[in-house]
Amino acid sequence: MILRQGAAVCMIDTGEEENLPEIRAALQKYGIKHLDVLIISHFDKDHVGGAGALVDELDVRSVYLSAFEKDNEATSRFFAAMAQKGLTPVRLTENTSLSFGNATLTLSPPKQSSYPEKEDNNASLVVTAQYGEKRLLFCGDAMEYRIDELLEEDIGEIDFMKVPYHGRELENLGALLEKTSPAFGVITCSDKNPPADLTLALLSEHNVKTYLTSNGSVRVIVTASSLHVTQY
Repeated sequence: MILRQGAAVCMIDTGEEENLPEIRAALQKYGIKHLDVLIISHFDKDHVGGAGALVDELDVRSVYLSAFEKDNEATSRFFAAMAQKGLTPVRLTENTSLSFGNATLTLSPPKQSSYPEKEDNNASLVVTAQYGEKRLLFCGDAMEYRIDELLEEDIGEIDFMKVPYHGRELENLGALLEKTSPAFGVITCSDKNPPADLTLALLSEHNVKTYLTSNGSVRVIVTASSLHVTQY
C-alpha cells in the first residue's frame, strides 16, 4: 500500500519480488522517488519480498518493523540493502505515533513475546492512518490472537479497513468489524488465493463495501471530511 499526504510518502509492505514491476509502475505513475516511511508489517515473503530492491532504488528515509523477525531470503536481502544504505530500522515494542504531512500514523506492534501458532502473522504491525475526521486501518496478516489484542486496545471506529490475512476465515473478524464499523474495505487477494466466502458474508452483513485486488488496483482519496474509493 502506498500512502501520500502532500509531499510525504509511506509504503506499507512491498509484496513479493514478482510484484515489483507493478509497484515500480505505480511509483512512476505518481512520480514517487522517495519514501519518508517504509513499514513492513511482518516478514513473510509476500509482505517483504520487494523491500530489498526498493531500498536499493529509492530514497528511503525511515523503516519501521515488528520486533519479530523471520530468517528467509527476502528478509536477508532487505537487511543487506538497508545496511548498504546506512539505514537503521526502528523495531517497535510499543504503540508509536508518527507525523505524516498533516496526517498521523499510529503503529501498533504485537503485545506478546511469542504466539502459540502462526507467529509471523500474529506478530503483524497494525497501522492506523488519520487525516481530519477520517481513519484507515491496515491489519497486515493479523490472525485471531492479534485481533484479540486489537479488540483490547479499543481502536475505535474507522472508515476504511485493509482486511486482515487476505480475507481468510478468522473466527473473531466479526467482532473486529462490530467494534470498528468500517464503511469500506479492501482484501488483498488473487484468483489463485481468493477470500473465504464466510469473510465476504461477514463484510456484507456489516455493510462494508468491499473491493478485491484480484479485480484491479484500489485507490482511496481522503479529505479531512470525506473518503472516496475507486477501482481500476
